[in-house]
Amino acid sequence: MRESLPGGFLNAARDACHTLDVVRFRTLPCALAAVGVSAVVLAGCGSSGYSGPNVAKGLSATALAGASQKQVALLKTFVLGVSGTTTVALQPKALPSASPLAILGSGIPISGTGPVIAPNAFSLALSVTVGGTAAPLTLTQLGGHVYAIALGRTMLLPTTGAIVNVKSLIVGIIHVMTSPSIGSTSSIDGIPSIELTGHINGRLAAQGLAPLLSLLPRSSTAKPTAAEQHASLQALVSALSQGTVHDWVRVSDLRPARVEVVASIPNGATVAAALEHASIAMTFDLSDYDQTQIIVAPLHAVPITTTQLHSLLTG
Repeated sequence: MRESLPGGFLNAARDACHTLDVVRFRTLPCALAAVGVSAVVLAGCGSSGYSGPNVAKGLSATALAGASQKQVALLKTFVLGVSGTTTVALQPKALPSASPLAILGSGIPISGTGPVIAPNAFSLALSVTVGGTAAPLTLTQLGGHVYAIALGRTMLLPTTGAIVNVKSLIVGIIHVMTSPSIGSTSSIDGIPSIELTGHINGRLAAQGLAPLLSLLPRSSTAKPTAAEQHASLQALVSALSQGTVHDWVRVSDLRPARVEVVASIPNGATVAAALEHASIAMTFDLSDYDQTQIIVAPLHAVPITTTQLHSLLTG
Protein backbone atom coordinates (compact mmCIF):
# COMPACT_ATOMS: atom_id res chain seq x y z
CA MET A 1 0.00 0.00 0.00
CA ARG A 2 1.41 3.39 -0.96
CA GLU A 3 0.22 6.98 -0.85
CA SER A 4 1.85 10.14 -2.21
CA LEU A 5 0.72 13.69 -2.80
CA PRO A 6 2.39 16.58 -4.63
CA GLY A 7 2.95 19.97 -3.04
CA GLY A 8 0.42 22.79 -3.08
CA PHE A 9 -2.46 24.12 -0.99
CA LEU A 10 -5.96 22.70 -0.69
CA ASN A 11 -8.29 24.59 -2.97
CA ALA A 12 -11.51 24.37 -0.99
CA ALA A 13 -11.95 26.13 2.35
CA ARG A 14 -14.51 23.54 3.39
CA ASP A 15 -11.72 20.95 3.51
CA ALA A 16 -10.15 23.03 6.27
CA CYS A 17 -13.34 22.74 8.27
CA HIS A 18 -13.36 18.99 7.79
CA THR A 19 -10.01 18.68 9.55
CA LEU A 20 -11.83 19.28 12.82
CA ASP A 21 -13.58 15.91 12.55
CA VAL A 22 -11.47 14.38 15.34
CA VAL A 23 -11.21 17.35 17.71
CA ARG A 24 -14.65 18.99 17.82
CA PHE A 25 -14.46 22.35 19.51
CA ARG A 26 -16.48 25.54 19.26
CA THR A 27 -14.98 28.80 18.05
CA LEU A 28 -12.49 30.41 20.41
CA PRO A 29 -13.69 33.43 22.41
CA CYS A 30 -12.68 36.63 20.66
CA ALA A 31 -9.90 37.93 22.89
CA LEU A 32 -9.26 41.36 21.38
CA ALA A 33 -5.57 41.62 22.20
CA ALA A 34 -4.76 44.32 19.65
CA VAL A 35 -1.01 44.28 20.10
CA GLY A 36 1.19 45.29 17.17
CA VAL A 37 4.01 42.92 16.39
CA SER A 38 6.08 44.94 13.96
CA ALA A 39 8.75 45.98 16.47
CA VAL A 40 9.16 42.44 17.76
CA VAL A 41 9.35 41.00 14.25
CA LEU A 42 11.89 43.55 13.08
CA ALA A 43 14.09 42.76 16.05
CA GLY A 44 13.94 39.06 15.20
CA CYS A 45 14.55 39.70 11.52
CA GLY A 46 17.60 41.79 12.25
CA SER A 47 19.17 39.11 14.40
CA SER A 48 18.63 36.33 11.88
CA GLY A 49 19.47 38.20 8.69
CA TYR A 50 16.02 37.39 7.31
CA SER A 51 15.00 39.59 4.37
CA GLY A 52 11.83 37.86 3.17
CA PRO A 53 8.19 38.93 3.45
CA ASN A 54 6.58 39.86 6.76
CA VAL A 55 2.84 39.20 6.46
CA ALA A 56 2.47 39.21 10.26
CA LYS A 57 3.14 42.92 10.57
CA GLY A 58 0.39 44.73 12.49
CA LEU A 59 -1.62 41.59 13.35
CA SER A 60 -2.87 41.08 16.90
CA ALA A 61 -2.12 37.95 18.90
CA THR A 62 -5.66 36.70 18.33
CA ALA A 63 -5.40 37.27 14.58
CA LEU A 64 -2.06 35.46 14.45
CA ALA A 65 -3.44 32.47 16.35
CA GLY A 66 -6.45 32.27 14.03
CA ALA A 67 -4.26 32.53 10.94
CA SER A 68 -1.90 29.86 12.26
CA GLN A 69 -4.78 27.47 12.87
CA LYS A 70 -6.17 28.12 9.40
CA GLN A 71 -2.80 27.52 7.73
CA VAL A 72 -2.45 24.10 9.39
CA ALA A 73 -5.91 23.18 8.14
CA LEU A 74 -4.86 24.08 4.59
CA LEU A 75 -1.77 21.89 4.53
CA LYS A 76 -1.70 18.83 2.31
CA THR A 77 1.56 17.47 3.68
CA PHE A 78 4.24 18.31 6.22
CA VAL A 79 6.97 16.68 8.27
CA LEU A 80 6.18 16.41 11.97
CA GLY A 81 8.78 16.36 14.73
CA VAL A 82 7.68 15.13 18.16
CA SER A 83 9.51 15.53 21.46
CA GLY A 84 8.44 15.52 25.09
CA THR A 85 7.23 13.40 27.97
CA THR A 86 3.86 11.93 28.88
CA THR A 87 2.75 10.30 32.13
CA VAL A 88 -0.40 8.35 32.97
CA ALA A 89 -0.26 6.85 36.48
CA LEU A 90 -3.14 4.70 37.64
CA GLN A 91 -4.24 3.98 41.19
CA PRO A 92 -2.62 0.70 42.35
CA LYS A 93 -6.00 -0.78 43.21
CA ALA A 94 -7.15 -0.19 39.61
CA LEU A 95 -4.24 -2.06 38.07
CA PRO A 96 -4.42 -5.78 37.34
CA SER A 97 -1.29 -7.62 38.45
CA ALA A 98 0.25 -7.54 34.96
CA SER A 99 -1.30 -4.47 33.37
CA PRO A 100 0.65 -2.97 30.45
CA LEU A 101 -0.53 0.45 31.69
CA ALA A 102 1.82 0.14 34.67
CA ILE A 103 4.79 1.16 32.50
CA LEU A 104 3.27 4.63 31.92
CA GLY A 105 3.37 5.74 35.55
CA SER A 106 6.95 7.03 35.68
CA GLY A 107 6.76 9.23 32.60
CA ILE A 108 7.85 8.21 29.12
CA PRO A 109 10.12 10.45 27.00
CA ILE A 110 9.13 10.33 23.33
CA SER A 111 10.95 11.81 20.34
CA GLY A 112 10.98 11.31 16.61
CA THR A 113 9.91 12.58 13.23
CA GLY A 114 8.12 11.59 10.05
CA PRO A 115 5.85 12.68 7.17
CA VAL A 116 2.14 13.45 7.43
CA ILE A 117 -0.21 13.34 4.43
CA ALA A 118 -3.74 14.70 4.80
CA PRO A 119 -6.24 13.61 5.77
CA ASN A 120 -4.97 10.81 7.99
CA ALA A 121 -1.78 9.16 6.78
CA PHE A 122 1.50 9.40 8.68
CA SER A 123 4.65 7.46 9.48
CA LEU A 124 6.59 8.43 12.60
CA ALA A 125 9.96 6.92 13.53
CA LEU A 126 10.05 7.36 17.30
CA SER A 127 12.31 6.65 20.22
CA VAL A 128 10.41 5.74 23.39
CA THR A 129 12.32 5.52 26.66
CA VAL A 130 10.95 3.07 29.22
CA GLY A 131 12.80 2.32 32.43
CA GLY A 132 15.84 4.27 31.24
CA THR A 133 16.14 2.27 28.02
CA ALA A 134 15.39 3.84 24.66
CA ALA A 135 13.53 1.60 22.22
CA PRO A 136 12.72 2.32 18.57
CA LEU A 137 9.06 2.42 17.59
CA THR A 138 7.68 3.12 14.12
CA LEU A 139 4.00 3.98 13.85
CA THR A 140 2.45 4.10 10.39
CA GLN A 141 -1.17 4.94 9.65
CA LEU A 142 -2.32 4.36 6.10
CA GLY A 143 -5.51 3.28 4.37
CA GLY A 144 -7.47 3.02 7.61
CA HIS A 145 -4.89 0.73 9.24
CA VAL A 146 -2.25 1.34 11.90
CA TYR A 147 1.04 -0.55 11.82
CA ALA A 148 3.74 -0.72 14.48
CA ILE A 149 7.32 -1.92 14.23
CA ALA A 150 8.66 -2.63 17.71
CA LEU A 151 10.41 -5.31 19.71
CA GLY A 152 11.55 -6.95 16.50
CA ARG A 153 8.01 -7.42 15.20
CA THR A 154 5.94 -5.78 12.46
CA MET A 155 2.33 -5.68 13.57
CA LEU A 156 -1.05 -4.64 12.23
CA LEU A 157 -2.69 -3.17 15.33
CA PRO A 158 -6.31 -3.79 16.38
CA THR A 159 -7.34 -0.13 15.97
CA THR A 160 -10.47 -0.26 13.82
CA GLY A 161 -12.40 2.97 14.36
CA ALA A 162 -9.49 4.64 16.20
CA ILE A 163 -7.81 6.40 13.27
CA VAL A 164 -6.00 9.62 14.28
CA ASN A 165 -6.09 12.81 12.23
CA VAL A 166 -2.76 14.41 13.20
CA LYS A 167 -3.52 17.66 11.41
CA SER A 168 -6.82 18.03 13.26
CA LEU A 169 -5.10 17.43 16.59
CA ILE A 170 -2.65 20.27 15.94
CA VAL A 171 -5.50 22.53 14.80
CA GLY A 172 -7.32 21.61 18.01
CA ILE A 173 -4.32 22.39 20.24
CA ILE A 174 -4.04 25.88 18.76
CA HIS A 175 -7.81 26.25 18.95
CA VAL A 176 -8.01 25.81 22.71
CA MET A 177 -5.52 28.61 23.45
CA THR A 178 -7.32 31.40 25.32
CA SER A 179 -6.34 35.08 25.44
CA PRO A 180 -3.11 34.66 23.46
CA SER A 181 -0.32 37.16 24.02
CA ILE A 182 2.78 37.89 21.97
CA GLY A 183 6.14 36.82 23.33
CA SER A 184 9.60 36.87 21.82
CA THR A 185 10.59 36.16 18.23
CA SER A 186 12.85 33.21 17.43
CA SER A 187 14.47 32.08 14.20
CA ILE A 188 13.21 28.59 13.33
CA ASP A 189 14.66 27.06 10.16
CA GLY A 190 15.87 30.54 9.23
CA ILE A 191 12.42 32.16 9.45
CA PRO A 192 11.54 34.62 12.27
CA SER A 193 8.67 33.08 14.21
CA ILE A 194 6.53 34.96 16.72
CA GLU A 195 5.76 33.15 19.94
CA LEU A 196 2.13 33.21 21.08
CA THR A 197 1.35 32.09 24.62
CA GLY A 198 -2.01 31.38 26.20
CA HIS A 199 -3.75 29.16 28.71
CA ILE A 200 -5.73 26.10 27.70
CA ASN A 201 -9.48 26.58 27.55
CA GLY A 202 -10.22 23.79 30.02
CA ARG A 203 -13.85 23.36 29.04
CA LEU A 204 -13.10 22.97 25.34
CA ALA A 205 -10.12 20.69 25.96
CA ALA A 206 -12.13 18.52 28.34
CA GLN A 207 -14.69 17.85 25.63
CA GLY A 208 -11.99 16.13 23.59
CA LEU A 209 -10.24 14.39 26.47
CA ALA A 210 -13.22 13.09 28.45
CA PRO A 211 -13.96 10.22 26.01
CA LEU A 212 -10.38 8.96 26.42
CA LEU A 213 -10.68 8.96 30.21
CA SER A 214 -13.76 6.82 29.92
CA LEU A 215 -11.50 4.03 28.57
CA LEU A 216 -9.64 3.76 31.88
CA PRO A 217 -10.46 0.72 34.02
CA ARG A 218 -13.09 1.30 36.71
CA SER A 219 -12.55 0.29 40.32
CA SER A 220 -16.14 -0.96 40.48
CA THR A 221 -18.75 -2.20 38.05
CA ALA A 222 -21.26 0.42 39.19
CA LYS A 223 -21.93 3.08 36.57
CA PRO A 224 -21.13 6.63 37.79
CA THR A 225 -24.16 8.73 38.65
CA ALA A 226 -24.96 11.93 36.76
CA ALA A 227 -23.72 13.96 39.74
CA GLU A 228 -20.45 12.03 39.84
CA GLN A 229 -19.94 12.48 36.11
CA HIS A 230 -20.56 16.23 36.43
CA ALA A 231 -18.10 16.53 39.32
CA SER A 232 -15.45 14.61 37.37
CA LEU A 233 -15.90 16.84 34.34
CA GLN A 234 -15.58 20.00 36.46
CA ALA A 235 -12.38 18.67 38.04
CA LEU A 236 -10.98 17.92 34.58
CA VAL A 237 -11.86 21.41 33.33
CA SER A 238 -10.19 22.98 36.37
CA ALA A 239 -6.99 20.97 35.95
CA LEU A 240 -6.66 21.56 32.20
CA SER A 241 -7.30 25.30 32.60
CA GLN A 242 -3.92 25.57 34.34
CA GLY A 243 -2.15 24.24 31.25
CA THR A 244 -0.48 26.36 28.58
CA VAL A 245 -0.19 26.39 24.79
CA HIS A 246 2.65 27.99 22.84
CA ASP A 247 2.50 28.57 19.10
CA TRP A 248 5.42 29.95 17.08
CA VAL A 249 4.03 31.60 13.92
CA ARG A 250 6.28 32.25 10.92
CA VAL A 251 6.24 35.85 9.68
CA SER A 252 6.72 34.70 6.08
CA ASP A 253 3.42 32.82 5.67
CA LEU A 254 1.70 32.61 9.12
CA ARG A 255 2.24 28.85 9.26
CA PRO A 256 3.11 27.43 12.67
CA ALA A 257 6.73 26.33 12.96
CA ARG A 258 6.28 24.86 16.44
CA VAL A 259 3.38 24.10 18.79
CA GLU A 260 3.83 23.15 22.43
CA VAL A 261 1.28 21.97 24.98
CA VAL A 262 1.94 21.57 28.71
CA ALA A 263 -0.81 20.26 31.00
CA SER A 264 -1.26 18.05 34.04
CA ILE A 265 -3.91 16.42 36.19
CA PRO A 266 -2.19 16.27 39.60
CA ASN A 267 -5.17 14.89 41.53
CA GLY A 268 -6.41 12.23 39.16
CA ALA A 269 -8.91 10.64 41.54
CA THR A 270 -11.16 13.69 41.23
CA VAL A 271 -11.33 13.11 37.47
CA ALA A 272 -11.49 9.32 37.28
CA ALA A 273 -11.45 6.76 40.08
CA ALA A 274 -8.67 4.76 38.43
CA LEU A 275 -6.38 7.74 37.75
CA GLU A 276 -3.62 8.81 40.14
CA HIS A 277 -2.09 11.60 38.06
CA ALA A 278 -1.33 12.45 34.44
CA SER A 279 0.76 14.99 32.57
CA ILE A 280 1.96 15.92 29.12
CA ALA A 281 4.71 18.25 27.94
CA MET A 282 4.93 17.79 24.20
CA THR A 283 6.40 19.87 21.38
CA PHE A 284 5.39 19.45 17.73
CA ASP A 285 7.69 20.90 15.04
CA LEU A 286 6.31 21.38 11.53
CA SER A 287 8.49 21.65 8.43
CA ASP A 288 8.63 20.82 4.70
CA TYR A 289 5.15 22.19 4.18
CA ASP A 290 3.32 20.81 1.14
CA GLN A 291 6.36 18.98 -0.20
CA THR A 292 5.95 15.62 -1.90
CA GLN A 293 5.87 12.86 0.73
CA ILE A 294 5.61 9.10 0.31
CA ILE A 295 4.26 6.71 2.95
CA VAL A 296 4.42 2.96 2.45
CA ALA A 297 2.82 0.31 4.63
CA PRO A 298 5.35 -2.05 6.25
CA LEU A 299 5.74 -5.43 4.56
CA HIS A 300 4.73 -8.68 6.22
CA ALA A 301 2.74 -7.05 9.04
CA VAL A 302 1.09 -9.69 11.23
CA PRO A 303 -2.40 -8.85 12.57
CA ILE A 304 -2.57 -9.10 16.35
CA THR A 305 -5.50 -9.03 18.75
CA THR A 306 -5.94 -6.71 21.72
CA THR A 307 -5.12 -9.59 24.05
CA GLN A 308 -1.90 -10.32 22.15
CA LEU A 309 -0.94 -6.64 22.25
CA HIS A 310 -1.44 -6.48 26.01
CA SER A 311 0.61 -9.63 26.45
CA LEU A 312 3.41 -8.23 24.31
CA LEU A 313 3.53 -4.96 26.25
CA THR A 314 3.59 -6.82 29.54
CA GLY A 315 6.66 -8.69 28.31
